[in-house]
Amino acid sequence: MHNMPDEIFGIPNVLTESETKDLLHVLSELWSLTYGESAASFDADLTKLRELFDPVARGHRLRERLANIPLTPPGVRRIADRYGPPVFVDVGDNRRIVGLEARILLEIFSAKTFEQGYVVLDAQTILEAERRALAAYRRWSLQRLTQVIALRAGHGAEVLQAISVGVVLVILVNRSTAPERAMVRLHDEASGEQVNDALFRSASEFAESIATGRGRSKAELRLRSGYQLTEASRRLAHRLAIDKKARADGDLVYVPENYRHEVVDFLAKDLARRTSLTEEALGKGFDRLVQAFHAEAGKLANRSMVFERSGDTAVLRRDLLNAFSETRSRSRSA
Repeated sequence: MHNMPDEIFGIPNVLTESETKDLLHVLSELWSLTYGESAASFDADLTKLRELFDPVARGHRLRERLANIPLTPPGVRRIADRYGPPVFVDVGDNRRIVGLEARILLEIFSAKTFEQGYVVLDAQTILEAERRALAAYRRWSLQRLTQVIALRAGHGAEVLQAISVGVVLVILVNRSTAPERAMVRLHDEASGEQVNDALFRSASEFAESIATGRGRSKAELRLRSGYQLTEASRRLAHRLAIDKKARADGDLVYVPENYRHEVVDFLAKDLARRTSLTEEALGKGFDRLVQAFHAEAGKLANRSMVFERSGDTAVLRRDLLNAFSETRSRSRSA
């Protein structure tokens, strides 16, 4: 026979009426001090909790948030320190905060009556409270993994920047689908300037054709330390290879041939999420990219990096537009 739990999150499961009222007061007071308003619905309050307990929150944001929490009154602090974590968290400088466990206890104790002068929490109530806390913490702990999986599958909260799509399309247009045909991210900035110009002028033509937004400075449009390649790599993961060991003068950047179709499909699905983008506009954007690439190809030729074939480019265009059209058709019929 199992023994009945004698506490819930470190709080005794049997409390007198006076202890319960003191606890409720402190829970309510600290919730208001921590989050700037009284507790609301449980789902709404879960969102507020992310301000402090989000596992992927940046350190500087947490420091700023904690610094703005008001001092805890001495009487409230005394009762909070009697119970301690996980319900009451000491963040220093005479400040205490509350989180998920406190929010669950607020709900439980607010519903209790004092007919016998004390409150007893039964095993079922305690187990259900622990289950709710565990479920929330599990979702939060899996957040980063869930985000990465969604990004890799093309289901991230935001679409790829148009210029990042353009960068990958230039790589594909150039048939950089094998190490021997890779574009090279040269270590020397001066030497890499021509490669940057050829790649990003072509990608910019595509981006300007399918989207409106702020322009990018020349400092931002580069293979090395540029955001566009980093974003594409983050989304495409292993499907966009960046080999830093093959050459002494730079890194090889290419889409492995066996992932070419996956990458085209990924880009098409991501582009299809742009509700205002039409197949015709996408085709024109691709054509502008190719025209710019041809105009800039001499700069790549100087580095022996031109591998484009018109027949393969035509197939790439067809595959991209077909995948885009099919994605749109499926979304309309869903």
